[in-house]
Amino acid sequence: MIDEIVIDARYAITLCEPTKTLGRIPNLVLNEIKFTKENERVLAVIAHYPTRVSLVNDLIHHRIYRSGINSISALVEETKRLAELCEKGFKDFHSPNLLPK
Repeated sequence: MIDEIVIDARYAITLCEPTKTLGRIPNLVLNEIKFTKENERVLAVIAHYPTRVSLVNDLIHHRIYRSGINSISALVEETKRLAELCEKGFKDFHSPNLLPK
């Protein structure tokens, strides 16, 4: 089991447990992986999501926007690749029963 899902060594999906501030349900967090000058790995939060689908949708948007893809067939292929990576990662996640659907 894993504590985070790493996508393309650029993004990490983590789970933020419910707190008094967040309330209700666990939130999925999309993070960008960055490195400090001392080469320490840090996670910069992009956003919190209530569902897997909303997170994957935003991840695909971020990745496609930054990639410079300029054909529909490449867009479809990249979307499928990222969705499959996320789906596999969610299956291996440390607390799959805590993940929002």
